[in-house]
Amino acid sequence: MLNLIAWDKVNDTSIIPERLPVDGEWARHPSGVKKQYNVTVAPDPEPILISVDDITGTVFLDETKTKATAYENVNLTITGTLDIEDRDFSLPIRRDDGRLFLFLAQVRSGVFSVTINFPTVGQFTYSDNECNIDLPYKVFTVNTVKFDILRTIT
Repeated sequence: MLNLIAWDKVNDTSIIPERLPVDGEWARHPSGVKKQYNVTVAPDPEPILISVDDITGTVFLDETKTKATAYENVNLTITGTLDIEDRDFSLPIRRDDGRLFLFLAQVRSGVFSVTINFPTVGQFTYSDNECNIDLPYKVFTVNTVKFDILRTIT
């Protein structure tokens, strides 16, 4: 998402027209006077890193914490660091068929924790796409974590 500000070069003031003109475009000012605008685009802030430190309950977890294997219906706990205010939020994880699974995560004193449990087999992904769903711009970044969930055979 871009933060746009239109600047009236003649009166040296900012304006908020119905539609912001593009840089160098001529537009009609509310007063009816035709003016040229210079549009400034403010960059989005740098995304906040979500650092995954551990995933417990797995059958296999690679050393980079980006590939985990577990059985269906087994609780996995993901912990790490996230430099935001204390809060609870929905953490979306996407299955390979596109379906989203939501889990309650919480951040306390810069440490996040979430317990997840996959009711079915498949490959699941948590990436920048998932962690920024419904956000106006790329607020967070994370090293993509892939979960291979295996059928439990007894």
